[in-house]
Amino acid sequence: MMIQDFPRFTRTLEDIYHRVRQDTSGEVASYIPQLANVDPEKFGLSVCTIDGQRFHVGDYDTYFCIQSCSKPITYCSILSELGEDVVHKHIGHEPSGSGFNERILNHDGLPHNPMINSGAIMSIALFLHTLSERSSADRNFSLAYMMREEGKFPPNTDINVILELYFMACSIE
Repeated sequence: MMIQDFPRFTRTLEDIYHRVRQDTSGEVASYIPQLANVDPEKFGLSVCTIDGQRFHVGDYDTYFCIQSCSKPITYCSILSELGEDVVHKHIGHEPSGSGFNERILNHDGLPHNPMINSGAIMSIALFLHTLSERSSADRNFSLAYMMREEGKFPPNTDINVILELYFMACSIE
């Protein structure tokens, strides 16, 4: 994004950072070993605009795996590559009302949306047609097999390949 008054913008970001930094009510996820080892005190913010302006505050230089932050990136990529009509033949766009990793599909047998695990797995399947998480991935394999059983993947989709890419996307640092 192009920011005209970058100093003012960064002052606003810094103010937000300090206000949000005080909220320590959450817990580190423990179901994936890489996440369980994260220091809950780490918190940072980093912004790079399209014209190269940069701002960092806090623990911005601490590496971490992005896990579910990969979902909007993947979704935007496939929307750009394939278009909304193609994407939404395979993935819904409504809330599921359930957890991100629930074994549930919508009334058409599709993942409810691309921001839950089943939708993100389907996004990867679509993306393929144009690794810390692997040891705890039984639920994601289950979601993929459920969608294959429903016949909702594109033809010739290899579940192992799409899940491997999904795990890599979730492990980006």
